[in-house]
Amino acid sequence: MARHPHHLPTWSPGQKSPPLKPFEHCEHGKGVGTSYNSLFPEGTTVRGIQLSALTSAGKDELARSVMERKVVAFRGQDFADLPVEEALKFGEYLGR
Repeated sequence: MARHPHHLPTWSPGQKSPPLKPFEHCEHGKGVGTSYNSLFPEGTTVRGIQLSALTSAGKDELARSVMERKVVAFRGQDFADLPVEEALKFGEYLGR
């Protein structure tokens, strides 16, 4: 039995997806100054941050950090426990 069955993929042979539509990408991290430290202090271990609870400003700092560091890993996140729509909304904020 799956731990998070609401995240399992579903598929119906008759299901058709709508065509992709063009969209304008917004680079949220671009406007954050390079001296940000409120969310990501110096060092390699980030603790005590639940990404799903970040404000827009916090997500902008996350985007800036990913732009600079290329890889950022966070353990113990609650995305699997959130409704799929909320997890997707978070991901869409950072890009498609």
